[in-house]
Amino acid sequence: MRQLQLVLVFMLLLFAGIPAAFAQKRTVSGKISDANGKGIPFVNVTVKGSNVGTTSNADGVYSLDVPAGAKTLVFSYAGLKTTEQTLTNRSSHDITMAQDVNELETVVVTALGIERNKKNLQYSISTVNGDNFTQARENSTANALAGRVAGVNVTKIASGPGGSSRVVIRGAKTLGSNLNQPLYVVDGVPIDNSNFGQSGIWGGSDQGDGM
Repeated sequence: MRQLQLVLVFMLLLFAGIPAAFAQKRTVSGKISDANGKGIPFVNVTVKGSNVGTTSNADGVYSLDVPAGAKTLVFSYAGLKTTEQTLTNRSSHDITMAQDVNELETVVVTALGIERNKKNLQYSISTVNGDNFTQARENSTANALAGRVAGVNVTKIASGPGGSSRVVIRGAKTLGSNLNQPLYVVDGVPIDNSNFGQSGIWGGSDQGDGM
């Protein structure tokens, strides 16, 4: 009889602890938007004071299992002001993030489309604004870089407006001219900048290059 009572007490304690275990976590979701109402992808969402976090999807929607006792969510993204949201009993929390003007001055977008803080990069960065290209009025994008980036030497080949250009960064590395070409990445995609023919003292025609 005593053993039966102990088993019943144990079962009561077990079932009483199940609701408490489920109450330890709850799911919080919502949408992160900019001032225009457009969803912001890849925003870091973390529980303040912990390592629990997630990122928003391509539409700016996030979903996170927050532990018991969590009071605040922190939303951070390069170029935007870090925003904190106090958790309530609601399961949905929509957030609007504003631009951080001071942060935008130090944020750069690398050739692969990845945003990084300029001071965290291990290499030098030079930026040429689009206005400089329209002022140059060059037929070739490579020729428009002449004199605008430190350490970049652009040589215009005397074969006409549609001819190829020779671009060397910080001096030639090898004897082969093609091997000295920089890597061009357009919208995150590397392009082939090979010459389409080459003119010389024995004839031939220079039909330009990829740039």
